[in-house]
Amino acid sequence: MDYRYPGDLNLCIQDLVENIDLLESKYNIERAVLVGWSFGDAVVISAGAQCNLVKAIATIASQTADTISVSQLAQKGKACLFIHGKADQCLPSRCSEQLYRLVGEPKELVSFI
Repeated sequence: MDYRYPGDLNLCIQDLVENIDLLESKYNIERAVLVGWSFGDAVVISAGAQCNLVKAIATIASQTADTISVSQLAQKGKACLFIHGKADQCLPSRCSEQLYRLVGEPKELVSFI
């Protein structure tokens, strides 16, 4: 999906939540998994914590900024997958490692070279 204002976290979260609501009402979906990359990880973490329909999230090369909602995911029983390359020169793999430590089970961290 495209965000109205990419880079504005709150509006991006709102856009994603509204799209999930649309999918639920129009197609009767009962569950969803959100996948985000870089800045998009903060969006899927926050939206995933807000939406009951979301059962799991996956992040790729996550940032740590604006990801405070990550601890809420496990409290709500939502699975989390963190994927990050150890040679990432934009966002170090310790970002995903930190999020992994903050979230409860079920969770998995996949690091690669």
